[in-house]
Amino acid sequence: MNRIPGILLIVMLIAIVIRVLPKYWKGAEKVFRYVAFPAYILGILYLTIFSRFLSPREIYNLIFNMGYTPTESVIVGNRGSEWLAGKQGVRGIRLLLVGLSDPNSELYIIPSCLMNLLLFLPLGMLFRFVVPSGKKDRLWTLVCAGFVLLIECIQYFFGLGQFDILDVLFNTAGFIIGRKIYDHWLCPWAEDI
Repeated sequence: MNRIPGILLIVMLIAIVIRVLPKYWKGAEKVFRYVAFPAYILGILYLTIFSRFLSPREIYNLIFNMGYTPTESVIVGNRGSEWLAGKQGVRGIRLLLVGLSDPNSELYIIPSCLMNLLLFLPLGMLFRFVVPSGKKDRLWTLVCAGFVLLIECIQYFFGLGQFDILDVLFNTAGFIIGRKIYDHWLCPWAEDI
């Protein structure tokens, strides 16, 4: 629950940058298309999968210290080395559309769903720089849902977390809402607010 204000702030900052920057810099759309969009996808992959293996410092060492011979703990991190040693991590499937994952906390599901929704809002906003509005929107929504489904399957099969159908639904909903926010309020060629 304590991460929601930070993520909401990041989403708002991305929305402001998407709205303002193209008005003053013609190259902004290319930066959003070729840098920001792929970087955000890599950020999502890091948060959902790779953060369980590598810390930011370990990634820095792997990228910038090429002559350095890392130990196992630097390559896979503490949590990853336990998994590789044969100990399985969190593994489970949650297919409930309504219900609680923690019976002691009645409000657990609300912050989890909100976080999943907020995580994919910027991806939907940045997506419009990659594929213009109206170009096979349903197909790209299915591609996004498939991407989220792949992340959930990787988390399940490698013991990195549980497969949660609510994650798939709310991440895809965040993507759709992000696209609609861009189309209706952030589009650089829309009338000034």
